[in-house]
Amino acid sequence: MDIGKGKAMTVYRWANQLYHKNWLFLAKCLTMLNRLIFSVDIPYDAHLDYSVVLGHNGLGTVVHQKALVGKKTVIMQNVVIGGSFGKTAKVDGQTVTAPIIGDHVFIASGASVIGPVKIADYAVIGASAVVTKDVQFGEVVVGNPGKVIRTMTLEEAQANYERIYH
Repeated sequence: MDIGKGKAMTVYRWANQLYHKNWLFLAKCLTMLNRLIFSVDIPYDAHLDYSVVLGHNGLGTVVHQKALVGKKTVIMQNVVIGGSFGKTAKVDGQTVTAPIIGDHVFIASGASVIGPVKIADYAVIGASAVVTKDVQFGEVVVGNPGKVIRTMTLEEAQANYERIYH
């Protein structure tokens, strides 16, 4: 399946580069353009790796500005990666208020990852799942509230991800 990187991520990257050059007005304008044209809300100061892929160009996707999204993560349409209204947690020694998503994660359409949770590498979040607790390496989570239905080995996780990503 060739998902493609999409124009919404390109606009986000431009906005993020302008933000890092302290051109905040232009960064905000590009973020608004992204919201208007592609229906995707990714703040210019959000932390998404360059290799993140938005399926269906991120239609309806919302990402919290303090969320961290790792390498080669695939985020399908209508996904919410959101904060927790001030709730904090210690993740890897740092205090966080929004999700930290690892590398090679697949988040299916309509899923919500809410609060200060950590989604480990090679995790799979099923369609319309609501995740409010940490997800370990290679776990497959479905439902509301999110429940682990399977844990993949490294080999299974890599094979599954390659099938999705390529």
